[in-house]
Amino acid sequence: ELLALRAYDRYSVLVLERSYADLSRFYGRGGLLRSARNVQEELSEVRIDLVRVTDTINNIGKIFGDYYLAKLHLGLAERFHLGEWEAIVREKMATLNELYTLASHEVEHRRGIALETIVVVLFVMDLFLIYLVSGK
Repeated sequence: ELLALRAYDRYSVLVLERSYADLSRFYGRGGLLRSARNVQEELSEVRIDLVRVTDTINNIGKIFGDYYLAKLHLGLAERFHLGEWEAIVREKMATLNELYTLASHEVEHRRGIALETIVVVLFVMDLFLIYLVSGK
């Protein structure tokens, strides 16, 4: 359990660093035409992986039917501070969720701006065509 949590902790740090870099490029100069699809896909994959890891870790306790093995497991979990590691991983999961939400809202916002721009352009074209037809 400790090994899985530590490995996932390292993995989530790498993903967070890449996501920060991707989002800073996304929000940077000329980012209006960029897509956050890659960031969203990677963040959603990591979120799914984290759920799998934490579910597996939480379900390990169900395997222990023997009282003494359960006590041994609880003692080792306390000794290796598994609760603290799980809290760290869950905190990173919350950060990943916030980044995913941020990227999703920004994509929706940019799509809205693009649609509004298209509507305005079509309206201006319509006025121009009406002017051309009525002028003749």
